[in-house]
Amino acid sequence: MTSSSRSEIDLSSLGWPIHEQKSPSSQVSAALHTAGLPSLGMRICKETSHSTNPFCLWLAYEDLWHEYAQDGWGPPPESPTPPPFSIQHVSGYGNGMVANRAIKTGETILFERPIVVYPSVFICHEDHPRGQWGELEDLYEAGFPALGETERSLYLELWNCKPLTGTLGNKIMGLARTNGLNTTFTRSKHLPVYAGVFPTISRCNHSCGPNASAKFNEETMAMRLFSRRPIAPGEQIMISYVAPLMYAPRQEELKRKYLFTCECNYCKPSKPSRPSRPLKHPFWNTANQTTNKHVDFYRWNAMRAIFGEVKSHLDWIMRRNRGLNGYLRHRSSRTEICCNSTKLRW
Repeated sequence: MTSSSRSEIDLSSLGWPIHEQKSPSSQVSAALHTAGLPSLGMRICKETSHSTNPFCLWLAYEDLWHEYAQDGWGPPPESPTPPPFSIQHVSGYGNGMVANRAIKTGETILFERPIVVYPSVFICHEDHPRGQWGELEDLYEAGFPALGETERSLYLELWNCKPLTGTLGNKIMGLARTNGLNTTFTRSKHLPVYAGVFPTISRCNHSCGPNASAKFNEETMAMRLFSRRPIAPGEQIMISYVAPLMYAPRQEELKRKYLFTCECNYCKPSKPSRPSRPLKHPFWNTANQTTNKHVDFYRWNAMRAIFGEVKSHLDWIMRRNRGLNGYLRHRSSRTEICCNSTKLRW
């Protein structure tokens, strides 16, 4: 091809130049810049305007300030009574949620409201004296005393896997990053994904094959924990902390976010399959004269299955032809025709 003909080609039609796909973090930054860097603010959520103690500290962007009221949430949905679980010490896991009785598939285990809610993604300020999380730590340290004593104690009893610096804000944010569960607010104009810390549901341990799931309802500000399959008494109620990825990415994300390597039954190496019983005929136990390789039993089994399907189709065709012949021979008697066609055998 000459240089003149090359110059006539529209390179954009060939997908050139190749633009690298933007990372999720860059897309988040672009969304925030488009929104004009909306500011963060602390929302104190109450059941009614006359409630003395708030049930939640909600750190939200300003696009949600006028979409959801601070008070007037009302009481949370009723949970099963008595609760079908208890918090117990589980060997190898610490504290966990264990079923007290048999739980059916889809059954509600618990409704619960968060103590702390914060945005899952935000622009970090590296120049903050406390580091990239410093802004959130300052806000939570200022607002945490507004919670009741019960809520504060329940929150501080949760497990923290993040590094500590000794400040209250750092501890609050570390607990939030360790125990936060997905809470989505669809009225957000820019970033609807938040994370909420729940006093009981956040105690559920992780499994790559969980028997329970949690779903957040933004209208009631409550999380519903429900079973995905039958749960036996004494069985631990577990959720998944990460998306259902392949083994290596899943383990990497768990190690990076929660500092542990999952050893659940779904992560244990599977046992090797039992080898098929060798056939006794000498043809199957001797090497092929041309390739000097033994017969591929897997391919042979596949071909045998195909032949079986072909034979079944041929059987059906033959039965249909016999039925047609019966129709031609006995077209004067409809009853006899039906009897002949239904009793045909190959």
